[in-house]
Amino acid sequence: LPSTEAFQLRCLIALAKWLHGSQTNEHGAAMEQPVVMELVRVQRGNVTMATKGEHAADEAAKWLDWPDYLRLVERLKWECAPLTHVGDQRPDKDVAMAVQRYLIFAILACVPDRQRTLRELELGRTLACEEFDDAVDGENGEVKLTRRRVWTVKHSPD
Repeated sequence: LPSTEAFQLRCLIALAKWLHGSQTNEHGAAMEQPVVMELVRVQRGNVTMATKGEHAADEAAKWLDWPDYLRLVERLKWECAPLTHVGDQRPDKDVAMAVQRYLIFAILACVPDRQRTLRELELGRTLACEEFDDAVDGENGEVKLTRRRVWTVKHSPD
């Protein structure tokens, strides 16, 4: 990692200057010790290599495909269950943390436009719950109305 190496070299240069001090010539100009001059030379070469070299990180591995992200959100939703896989009650703290984690990822799945939108979310003003009647098939083939709620983000005041 070029940035790590550069940081380490800067630390070594500072340490060498502290240990060996700097001397002055007959004109009063500072003269660096040979060890300090060598470390500075290595540092300059390292900067040149870092600008010409490839990045250490694989850029393709940094990003999730959108379907993979949506599967992650769905998995996090399942982790919000109050019961374990064997039917035991989970601690409230674990459920609350799972819900919090799910909500963060779910909001980002629904509001991917700007960071400002997330910062300005306010319940009742920019984050609103709308209720509506939805037709649902009943048990005997009849259609019945069910009241549903949908959370929406409002970008401008109404």
